[in-house]
Amino acid sequence: MWSTIGAIMGKIFMMVLLGLVLKQRGIIDDKLQQGLASVVVNGFVPAMIIASANRDFSPELASGLFTVFIIGTLYYVPLMIITPPVSRHLGMPEDKRKAFINLTIFANTGFIGFPLALELLGNEGFIYVIFYNIFYQLFLFTYGINIMRGTNEYNFKTIFANPATLCTFVSLIIMITHFRFPLFFQEALETIGNCTTPCALMIVGCSLAGTNLTEIFKDKYSYLVSFLRLIFYPVVMLIPLALLHVPYVPATACVVTTALPCASLLVPLSAEHNCAPEFSSRTTVQSMVLMIATLPVIIMLCDVFLK
Repeated sequence: MWSTIGAIMGKIFMMVLLGLVLKQRGIIDDKLQQGLASVVVNGFVPAMIIASANRDFSPELASGLFTVFIIGTLYYVPLMIITPPVSRHLGMPEDKRKAFINLTIFANTGFIGFPLALELLGNEGFIYVIFYNIFYQLFLFTYGINIMRGTNEYNFKTIFANPATLCTFVSLIIMITHFRFPLFFQEALETIGNCTTPCALMIVGCSLAGTNLTEIFKDKYSYLVSFLRLIFYPVVMLIPLALLHVPYVPATACVVTTALPCASLLVPLSAEHNCAPEFSSRTTVQSMVLMIATLPVIIMLCDVFLK
């Protein structure tokens, strides 16, 4: 088991390291990094999602998707209710408190979650993670944005403008209707989609380049976010799933995705809405660094208690 986890983490580490080195050497500059991220989000990920639909919509898959729906609902809804009032007792400035709420709730389900699911759980696990990601899209662009703005306005157009969300629904329709692409088209989608993992993880490495590591470990609230995100929430999720004997693949997909660092998108969103962007940046990077130690433990716990 440890050799498998070590191999997965080793591959992830090498791809992240490559991005970090290329960014530090100036081969990837800020403009190229932004462009590469846009290509991943709007090209590679949609192709990977559509390619994953080339499988039968079996009763087992339907049951797994329903399980993920229940887990996602029971994760996000209570947190969105509980976190704001609890955070008021932490003594943070209001702008920092708003950032804290979002950083603790929303994980990096895309850039890290998608490639990790594919490496760890294969195509079936990847399908569950992209379905779980719908909750992230739905609540970040409604609840999360409203927290930053201090309003109760909802713009659902923003949610469905995201290519990953649209392609998730398209892929479900393809599976249900048993429609299949011609072989050459399917293989092209798979080839394009295979670019997602290395490129996404290289972007994570780019985001770490130039970071002053001493600064990211000075804020006690960043440690609290990292503890909740990387350890507390996934363990709290894992316990009832193990007791209820929820099937391994959908359960592990949800637990591991919940154990990921803070969503990197929160950094530019915090800057846009003036919600402690420096705190968001430091905390996001800290959670990425600490994930190297915490994620293998969470994966091991899933193997021990969910299988």
